[in-house]
Amino acid sequence: MQLDLDMLVAIRTAPNHSWMNPAERCMSLLNLALQHVALERNTMDEKFEKAIKNKSSLTAICNLAEYKEGFRAAFSTSINQVIDKINNRFSRMKLKGENIITYKGVKKEEIEDSLDIVCQFVQADHTKLNSSMNSKELHKLKDLKDFIEWHGKSCHYGFQLKKCGNCPYCVLNPIRLDDAVFNKLHFLPDPIPDETGQHYKPFDQLYGMMTNDKHRPSFANVQGLKAEADKINRDVLKSGKSRDVILCSECFKPRCVYSNTKMTREQDGILLCIREEDNYTCGDAFPVDSGLFVRESLSCNSEVEINYYGATMRHFVPPCCIYCGKTEDLLDDVDDYIQNLYTMFSVVRPLCKTCRTAGKEAKTWGKKLFAKRS
Repeated sequence: MQLDLDMLVAIRTAPNHSWMNPAERCMSLLNLALQHVALERNTMDEKFEKAIKNKSSLTAICNLAEYKEGFRAAFSTSINQVIDKINNRFSRMKLKGENIITYKGVKKEEIEDSLDIVCQFVQADHTKLNSSMNSKELHKLKDLKDFIEWHGKSCHYGFQLKKCGNCPYCVLNPIRLDDAVFNKLHFLPDPIPDETGQHYKPFDQLYGMMTNDKHRPSFANVQGLKAEADKINRDVLKSGKSRDVILCSECFKPRCVYSNTKMTREQDGILLCIREEDNYTCGDAFPVDSGLFVRESLSCNSEVEINYYGATMRHFVPPCCIYCGKTEDLLDDVDDYIQNLYTMFSVVRPLCKTCRTAGKEAKTWGKKLFAKRS
């Protein structure tokens, strides 16, 4: 919005394919610039140094800056010398004869200014939209979500936006390209297998078609080594040994965390660090020596585990839709559809209105048997 682009396409590299990304290919080169370099930030006021002493992640430091008055400015001043030194070292490096270009991070004030513009056009309350929100919280803002769904396409590895020409934003910021050129612009298609299933269809055959990313390898239920790992850990991956949950940073579904015994303080700390980093995704494994386990054969396409609804967990986790993991807008027990299912089954798993509207049926268990009348 701030750049008034007619179309935006942002793509990230798939796992194990970073060699295709020039920004990641130069990482080994940048490591050369840091050889024999000692980095040390300037000392802050004693009260700030005490506050930051036990903060072991960037998330923890950012959270501290939100409520500790004066900390943000003090830390920025303290770290500036380090940033300048790294930028200077990197800018002296070359990749294929071209100098590496470095940029400083965007300031919070600039992010807030951009959010002001977003709020004006999506009619969102700026008190609910701020720079400290994570992706899960942003997904809960209906106005913003509706705007993105109307103008964009989002998938696991890409995010695309395109002006529509009809909404208030597009009327105030009309399309700048010639109509003939703009009408030829389409969202980048997702890879789709051909009839053989061994190869993907060519790009020119798919360009202009609406596709989804259900055929990406990580979208399908993971088999092989990860399924084998679950077999090895099957004795611990049981309802009675589920101790906590962690949210996937991609699909936001809750995944059960297991351990053979009640979690120790050290294990609580490990789980807290993983949550703060917000980098857990379905299928990831926990550190081998942590004593914590998750199902590695799950993907973002997998439903919420049945163990999530077990007796061990139900007392401290909220009910969520078994398909998408949402805790809001669930069909309640007085809904006619749910009531009808309870007449036939003992257990009906939670289902949200969105998934029901999409045609999904509630998961049930324990069919009730009725004695035949003589």
